[in-house]
Amino acid sequence: MVLGKDSLKSEYEKQIVRKSIFISESEKFSLRRLPFDSLLSHYKYYAQKKIDSHKGQSLYNKDSFQCNDSTHNYIVNDFSGHESDTGFLSPGVLAGIPRNYFQIFNDSLKGSTNDSLFTFSFWINGIREDQQVKQVIAIEGSNEGKIYNVIYSTLESNIKQLNGNWALIECNFKLKNSRDKIRVVLWDPKFDSDRKDVIDDVLFKPALTYVYRIFPKFMVINNCIYYYD
Repeated sequence: MVLGKDSLKSEYEKQIVRKSIFISESEKFSLRRLPFDSLLSHYKYYAQKKIDSHKGQSLYNKDSFQCNDSTHNYIVNDFSGHESDTGFLSPGVLAGIPRNYFQIFNDSLKGSTNDSLFTFSFWINGIREDQQVKQVIAIEGSNEGKIYNVIYSTLESNIKQLNGNWALIECNFKLKNSRDKIRVVLWDPKFDSDRKDVIDDVLFKPALTYVYRIFPKFMVINNCIYYYD
């Protein structure tokens, strides 16, 4: 793999680089080899560590979810009411055209919290299409209709996890008040087509809140999927 000198941004990337083997370098980049077995063992170790974190916690059940917050002060939407045979974990998706400023969320938490940092995440299909990752995501916070905070970034810079042709997009942002409304929009100003984005499994929560969902072959933690070894 080719690695720019200043390209490492997350701890996940740094952990992977530590598993790689140095080959050569120049002033601008280094060349390293990452054996597939090393990458696979790293994922299995990291996944097991995340799964083990579920054990021994005081968790509260609601529907098919578990949470470390007894009030379950988060919002999930799997679009199960939408007629569709496709979906990430279950049938039902939200679809829209990004050149038309595709709104995927416009809501607020029902309960108050002392947190100021929040997380918004969702799964998007078709991530292997080149045009997809160039799209822009905008999150705006508002109080009584007055917008006070807008964050713009690309989908590519917010990819948290890949699963087949799906990608988990996760963004952190701050609100002045935990009950303030957020609106999330996708668009591509250069995209002249009627191709639709396909969205599933939206999760909006305080950053320190952990939301779990248990399946026979994997566990979902804060919208990330971790397979059992």
